[in-house]
Amino acid sequence: MVLIIDGVWKGLEWNNFMASVPDELAAIDLIADYRNKGLNLHRVQFIAQRVRTEIPVDMFNEHSLCIRFDQLQQQWEKIFQESPLPNKLMDRQRFINWNRRLVHYYDQQIAYTNRLKERLNRKQHRLSCQKPTTVRHRTAQFYQSLLVSYENRVLTLELSRQRVQELLFQWGG
Repeated sequence: MVLIIDGVWKGLEWNNFMASVPDELAAIDLIADYRNKGLNLHRVQFIAQRVRTEIPVDMFNEHSLCIRFDQLQQQWEKIFQESPLPNKLMDRQRFINWNRRLVHYYDQQIAYTNRLKERLNRKQHRLSCQKPTTVRHRTAQFYQSLLVSYENRVLTLELSRQRVQELLFQWGG
């Protein structure tokens, strides 16, 4: 990338002063550095990949930079002042939203586990209709232990869901 500068420094005219820079950021840094050392800019361009780009000279004017930073600062201050909710209310709302999602998650897990229990009950019923064998007996015992674990899981999920709902009720959600 090539930087081309026209300007006046200490009474000397700089016409088509060229400097090689690695990227746009380095070009802006170099221009700002020359400007801070007293170069009065008339025209600034850079050429990258055979494309010539004109850079607005007033961008490096100290006064215009101050105005831009002041405007930017005012915009950010306005954004921070217009926070839709105070932090405590935002935290409270996040807590409520999170717990609502948690209740939904528990509902889905309970429904899923109940569907698994129904399938297992159907398999167990089909197995009991067949002629008893050792393998079928062991499978029936396995199904029964799975049913017990599913029932315990549903109870645990329902208790967790109930605790979350109580918290939501306390927080007004």
